[in-house]
Amino acid sequence: MAAPGNVRAQPQNAIGSTEDAQLVATLIRAVLIALHQANATGNYTVLSQLGAPSFTVRNSAADLSLAFADLRRRKIDLQAVAVLQPDITFGPVLDEQGLLRISGRFATVPEPIRFELIWQVVDKVWRPIGIVVTPDAG
Repeated sequence: MAAPGNVRAQPQNAIGSTEDAQLVATLIRAVLIALHQANATGNYTVLSQLGAPSFTVRNSAADLSLAFADLRRRKIDLQAVAVLQPDITFGPVLDEQGLLRISGRFATVPEPIRFELIWQVVDKVWRPIGIVVTPDAG
């Protein structure tokens, strides 16, 4: 994967090695497990604070609670992502702004989920700036 903060003129595949692939899977799982814990407890403060500064400013704990109310209401269990392999449908790519973008799905039971995730490097650490997780309609 390109060095954090390296801005590209063109979107570029972000996986160049086995270590990169493992990092990508870990980043995906970390965000979805944090979301699972927020849904389970009703406390979205940690999820908000894990994000890049721009994410935290745009997404208070209350905002995130509203954004993920449907997942919570449907009791979609995201903890299975800890052991399942993601099915990547887009990316991972580093875009022209140096953002890491990935979309895909997990075959969670009883409902599979789709995700779209975006990270930004902040102080040499990948931090989420975009999180979309929805039930997979088919």
